[in-house]
Amino acid sequence: MGDSSWVLAGAGHAALLASACHGAGRSLTRGRSAHADEDVYRRAVEKLHVVTPLDPDAPHVRRRRDILAKYHQRMKEEAPYAYKPITPVVRSVEEAGIARRVARLWPLVTVKG
Repeated sequence: MGDSSWVLAGAGHAALLASACHGAGRSLTRGRSAHADEDVYRRAVEKLHVVTPLDPDAPHVRRRRDILAKYHQRMKEEAPYAYKPITPVVRSVEEAGIARRVARLWPLVTVKG
């Protein structure tokens, strides 16, 4: 959520089932990322446009601290700091001859839920 992604063109290696990795993986478990410092969390998501079934800014939701706490816990689990950077992984895939970079994409919006 929030990081760039890459479109890759595979080299078609039969031994690799003509496939490559689909992500870099998590750097923090969901449990550890859910307990991240509030300032770290706020800085990580303040520039993101995240769409969820729940609008945390709706007046009837803002009064429900229990619902907001669960919402922010789930958002923390998926925050950018919870994942490894993708570019080093893509670089190693490219250097290994598995695939080549075609385009880098930056998210305009993230939809969760």
